[in-house]
Amino acid sequence: MFKSGTIFSNFTPLVKSPVIGYRISGDDVLEILKKLTNRNFSRDHSKVKIVKLYKKDGSLLDECSVVYFKSPKSFTGEDVCEVFLHGSPLIASQFEQTLKKFKIPGLRLAKNGEFSYRSVLNSKNSLKQAKAINQIISNDSFSSLEYNKKLLFMGDQASGLAPLREEIVDLFSEITASIDFVDDEEFNFKKIIDKERAIVTNIKGTTRDILSNEFIFAGKMFEIYDTAGHRDKQGKIEKFGYKKAQQLSSDIDHFFILSDRHSTKKQINTLKRDFNIKKNYTLVETKSDKYQYYSKNVKINHNLERDAVLSKLKISSIYRKYISSKAKKIDFNDEEINFLENILQYKDDILNEKDILIVAQIMRNILDDFSYEFGYINNEDVYDRVFSNFCIGK
Repeated sequence: MFKSGTIFSNFTPLVKSPVIGYRISGDDVLEILKKLTNRNFSRDHSKVKIVKLYKKDGSLLDECSVVYFKSPKSFTGEDVCEVFLHGSPLIASQFEQTLKKFKIPGLRLAKNGEFSYRSVLNSKNSLKQAKAINQIISNDSFSSLEYNKKLLFMGDQASGLAPLREEIVDLFSEITASIDFVDDEEFNFKKIIDKERAIVTNIKGTTRDILSNEFIFAGKMFEIYDTAGHRDKQGKIEKFGYKKAQQLSSDIDHFFILSDRHSTKKQINTLKRDFNIKKNYTLVETKSDKYQYYSKNVKINHNLERDAVLSKLKISSIYRKYISSKAKKIDFNDEEINFLENILQYKDDILNEKDILIVAQIMRNILDDFSYEFGYINNEDVYDRVFSNFCIGK
């Protein structure tokens, strides 16, 4: 898409209106302004000037506002000027014809999105911010508007995808290092795949460790944990899992306490005490397809669809109550949700693949997908992560 030269385009519709605005960006901006106004703008950075514009033959074109932005302090990072004509499509036509008659080499009409494209190339905006600008213009809802404003003004770190991107780069870096430096006696490949796993025994019907899963509901990211529960007689492994769950409890916003007809009030109170649960919990009665409950507690069973369960658990209202006030709340726009759905297609390929080289290629494919969201992730990004953990002098 990128071609050198100075570009121009209207940034307001070419209809009868109070004002029609034009933007010009490139190395020839000062020369163009000099030809249009007979004035040197080189010392007038960021100052709005009311000036007369002249055609190629010297006749008056318009008298209007002009502002000049000196590189790199502009939207595109290049020299930029913005011209605010009186809102006549006829004047706009004369303006464009005048620019063409100047016959400045390389001066041309900009392509769609080319000003934003140049802002990314010149590091004035990230790819994410540039896309947010377009999203702001096309928003149909206030929630989407606020999210994209946050992306534009705060940068990439405001995106719900940012933490996942960092984790993917870190993981790919470790895999790359395991391939390239497998003969280094100090490199421990096992640390990549030998993370702390779920505690497994053959005891039926018990959860002995913390299992977690992230999911998206109503455009927001949630993480839910399935922890060891409380029984009057717990084995050593169950006790270990129970203690691990207690350590995690301080970071939990809301608890779902699962019970069935065999659960006692004493057991529930013990759970609340051990996990320091106050009013931030929902009592959920399970196996409602088998047992008849008469309480007003939430009732679920394995026959319910995912969205029906989340609706019964009132996930959206819990989000508003516990998370929406936090500075680090995570949201997604529709494009990001579609992106997450697409990369989830790689999941089974990774889990079922034993060849580390193929896994590395799959991870590279995922990073290439992330590049569409954040800009290209190159080998330098990866090797920076690899070598940052080396000893000084190594």
